[in-house]
Amino acid sequence: MDNIPLDRLIDWNNKRSWRNSAKIILKMGYPKSKPLLMDMLQFYQDINWPVFPEITEALREFDKECLIDGIEKTTELAMQDNDYGWIFGLNILLNDLNIHREDFNETQLYDYIKSNSDKW
Repeated sequence: MDNIPLDRLIDWNNKRSWRNSAKIILKMGYPKSKPLLMDMLQFYQDINWPVFPEITEALREFDKECLIDGIEKTTELAMQDNDYGWIFGLNILLNDLNIHREDFNETQLYDYIKSNSDKW
């Protein structure tokens, strides 16, 4: 696993490879998987994608501060794209990982997720 270039681990053009990528990420564990955080959060754009549960399990290992930083950045991207499916997925992540408003540095981003997750 140490020989896998992280920038090539997830092939966004090949959904069939995603499950294997998720398994590798799970085996890597945190903090080795930390550079992949933003990529992992992209999977929340569609909760029907096959690796949703595995990615959630991998994110459970993350340091909360690091995870919140990534979620805040991802929320900003989703807001720019008006991607309510992504917001919906992030809301599920918050619920699954028991993340609350007071955990956020930018509480307005938490509020945005909670108030817009039903628009999808």
